[in-house]
Amino acid sequence: MATELIYDEVGSFELGEMDRGERMEKMVDIYESADAVRVQETSTERERRTQQTDMNVDQTKDRTILAWKENLTAEREASISIFRNLTEERDQLKNSNKNLTEERDQLKNSNKNLTEERDQLKNSNKNLTEERDQLKNSNKNLTEERDQLKNSNKNLSEERNQLKNSNQNLIGERDQLKNSNKNLTEERDQLKNSNKNLTEERDQLKNSNKNLSEERNQLRNSNKNLSEERNQLKNSNKNLSEERNQLKNSNKNLTEERDQLKNSFQCLIGERDPLNKTLSKERLLLQDIDADLVKWLEKLHSDKWRTFNSSYYYFSTVGKNWNEARQDCRARGADLVIINSREEQEFINKQMEYGWIGLSDTEKEGQWKWVDGSPLTTVFWRKGEPSDHEGKENCAVFSKLDQRQNFWNDVPCSEPAKCVCEFPLLFPKVL
Repeated sequence: MATELIYDEVGSFELGEMDRGERMEKMVDIYESADAVRVQETSTERERRTQQTDMNVDQTKDRTILAWKENLTAEREASISIFRNLTEERDQLKNSNKNLTEERDQLKNSNKNLTEERDQLKNSNKNLTEERDQLKNSNKNLTEERDQLKNSNKNLSEERNQLKNSNQNLIGERDQLKNSNKNLTEERDQLKNSNKNLTEERDQLKNSNKNLSEERNQLRNSNKNLSEERNQLKNSNKNLSEERNQLKNSNKNLTEERDQLKNSFQCLIGERDPLNKTLSKERLLLQDIDADLVKWLEKLHSDKWRTFNSSYYYFSTVGKNWNEARQDCRARGADLVIINSREEQEFINKQMEYGWIGLSDTEKEGQWKWVDGSPLTTVFWRKGEPSDHEGKENCAVFSKLDQRQNFWNDVPCSEPAKCVCEFPLLFPKVL
């Protein structure tokens, strides 16, 4: 009776209450307990119940194995179904990703075309604006326009770099998708092999518990990997959508800028038409000026001139009197320096200690003028200067000595000294 109770316990416990390893260990313990009880029974009872007990044990084992088989088969089919659904979702996300990439490329092409059209309109706008400003003798406006175009060129360079970075990111995303496709192919092959193993292990259920458990873990890992890949594709889809919206906004802004430039273009054409008769001579003059400017800029770079703000500066190393120093500067296409600000004064202070500047009162005593004829407004005279000692000090020098801020002094023009030449990057006025 004890043996029958033990075998009834084998068929009565729930398979879902514990994992397969625990169930196997419990069954082994039950069978060992049954065998121990059977040994203790009398030989007469053992002979009488042997046949019935063996039949019950066989039936119980068959039921247990059949239940394991059904549960494992159900788990495998559920995992395969989940794997199939995740694969379909991944393919949908890939198609969406491809469509968004194509739309982005189209927007980039549109952006590029609008940028080219904008550049053309800007060039036309620049030419018309230069002609109008030259007729109005506005050298200052031409300088400001050059700075604006430099900033525009800088902005366009930044936009080009952003597009290059975006292109590099897309290439990286494409490589990631290729690697993901390769991994999925390998996982598919692994699943095929696992399916083949499952078919063989189905015929040997007694020895396949461990293999089926390992396969279940592999499918779980595959399920986890596919879920992560789905999330990555969703994030990629979201990023591409945001980039598409940004390109649309950029496209809209460029379209508005193009329309504004077109309107400006039409206005400038209207201003240009009444002035066509007087432009020919001035254009020829500007062409000569441009050629000379390029020539002098090349020479300035080759002679190691130094730049500050919108001017080039040359610091001589040979001492000459004021007139000879000015002739030397003019031979270089420049003139003695004209100091207009504290910043320019500080710049020269860092380069030299003593030298001629373009300031004198040779025409009228006490009336100091720069070499371009402009009167003296901003001054940096040393204390007690100009003194015109003995009536012979008519030229100004830059002299640091023991001074900290104000360095100008008047000395005789015949004294030898180094000099500072200045070449301003400004167009001359058109007369």
